Amino acid sequence: MRRLLAPVMVILALSLPRIAQAHFIWIEAEPVGKPDAPVEISLFYGEPHELLREESPGNLDRHAGLQAWVVDPSGERASLTLRKERNRFVTSFRPTRVGRHTIIASSTDVAPVDLAAYGKGTMRAVFFARSPFLVFEPGRLSERDRELGGLLEYDIVPVTRGIDPRAGTLAFLPGHELLVRFTTKTQPTARVRLHAQGPNGWIKEMRPSDSWGVTSFVPLWTGRYVIALERDEPHVGELQGRKYDTISRRVTFSFLVEASR
Repeated sequence: MRRLLAPVMVILALSLPRIAQAHFIWIEAEPVGKPDAPVEISLFYGEPHELLREESPGNLDRHAGLQAWVVDPSGERASLTLRKERNRFVTSFRPTRVGRHTIIASSTDVAPVDLAAYGKGTMRAVFFARSPFLVFEPGRLSERDRELGGLLEYDIVPVTRGIDPRAGTLAFLPGHELLVRFTTKTQPTARVRLHAQGPNGWIKEMRPSDSWGVTSFVPLWTGRYVIALERDEPHVGELQGRKYDTISRRVTFSFLVEASR
């Protein structure tokens, strides 16, 4: 039996999507809170499906220019002050409005990396992240609450609502299709391949987005998921005195899947 293990492991490694080796920034927060109650938000850098969270001192320090905001139901954006800890950036805010909020972040000033050892040139990576948050108070949440799109230059926006205004929940259900839309500078982008990363290390390549930028997958388990995009394109430029010839866009949408109540 042991002789079979090595070939099987090799096959599994070769079959994993390329995205499995990429680093992303993703957001974690409890999905529901109350007005005037503080909400803690964590931002991690690493590989979510492997539970890899880079630390400081170390690779986490590359994101000194990380920025984050919370967008309220009216579209008003408030900047968040980040504090770096050992393996995350942490912040908090105190919501005053009832309804669906969106937490967003970007890190675009990371120094380019020389990938000559891997047969590539010099790459600049830019990072974008989104996660939903619901402020709930009984009797004050409307069916009209919708996810705001186009908040980031590159954005993964949920089409499936995932919100129950009567129970005050914001979560998606296992076994139910979840649709998202990918936008570039607010415009739907077709033929984009996103990957869904599950809470148990599971990764699934989603079908290419259609002309509306929409694609979908079915989450199978409860827990936190990250939908991610890694898109490398030739692009000549210079940042922090270093020239680069490739730009890698890393985009995430993180959310919880919970059993129906």
